[in-house]
Amino acid sequence: IFKSFNNKKKEDDEFYFIMNDNPIIWLKMFKKIILNSLNFNKKVTNYFSDSPFKMKKDELAQASDFVIYHRGWFYISKLKLDDEADIDAIKLLADKDLKHTIELTIQFFEDNEDYERCAFLKKIDDKIVTSMAENLAS
Repeated sequence: IFKSFNNKKKEDDEFYFIMNDNPIIWLKMFKKIILNSLNFNKKVTNYFSDSPFKMKKDELAQASDFVIYHRGWFYISKLKLDDEADIDAIKLLADKDLKHTIELTIQFFEDNEDYERCAFLKKIDDKIVTSMAENLAS
């Protein structure tokens, strides 16, 4: 019985690599994480309200924001803004929701005085704005 679980195919490993090394996936994961932040914040608040560890709501919000934005950063920071495939992925996915998530993330990192990350995100935001303008013009 146990031998059947070890029957991994090489194609599965290659598919996993492709899925993890794809700028479209990185952008979609970033967007999903940031957009689902309100739901995550509610879950954290509910979890700790029933917990013996009492925390203030603002402390919970700060903790959940830290997790959310740093996890989002994990994905978006993989983009290489000098790589044509990564730029094409930004252009392909450019929409108001992606722009909004970038703006929220910039605000978070500005508040934490992490200006290098803000500069990187601003470059992505500029590419989104340019792409959206080009899409409207055509």
